[in-house]
Amino acid sequence: MLPAWLSRNRWRSVRAVSSRIAPLGLGLLAGIGPAESASAHAHVFIRDTVEVVFSGKRVTGLNLRWAFDEVFSDGMFNDFDTNGDRSFDEHEVDGIRSVSVPSMKEFGYFTHVWVNGKLQQDFAKVALDVANVGDIVIYEWSITLADPADPSRDKIEISIFDDSYFCDVALNMPNPVKLRASPSGCSYSISEDETKAYYYDSIYPEVIKLSCPH
Repeated sequence: MLPAWLSRNRWRSVRAVSSRIAPLGLGLLAGIGPAESASAHAHVFIRDTVEVVFSGKRVTGLNLRWAFDEVFSDGMFNDFDTNGDRSFDEHEVDGIRSVSVPSMKEFGYFTHVWVNGKLQQDFAKVALDVANVGDIVIYEWSITLADPADPSRDKIEISIFDDSYFCDVALNMPNPVKLRASPSGCSYSISEDETKAYYYDSIYPEVIKLSCPH
């Protein structure tokens, strides 16, 4: 059965694109140019859960859980599930890591962290695990920040999106954010931020804003 958001014609288009980008680990198509990009739309759909990791008062990292759409997931099974059991063993996961981690590095793992308005995409360590829930492929990223920050003193904003809008990344409502080992009283809010518009200033990202008491 096709996902609810896909018409049959759109499924053919997305399936073709997914088959091409799956081996690249979500790397964007090298041949897509600015004019072509301007009239493009998202081809891969990701529902994202963000866990903000604290150590003491500081945010030290993020754990991201990406659930892909059924069509892209099917392409991943076709390309990487070598024994055809509709799951990924450690050898198959290693194959995915070998292409996904280096190719996604070029795009900052779609991870945008602003500290006092300055974008931080210099990560100390990035690890990837891959699993599936039924026919849905799951990426689990563990990202360690190079420069931990204290939300009781610093303005910390987080958003996960693909600047080219080739992939549509949306927070997985109704519980998209978790705070791990955060100090008492810390909280977050989510809002669309017009000042961080991307894709020809046409899309406002969902931005997570952290707040902790002094």
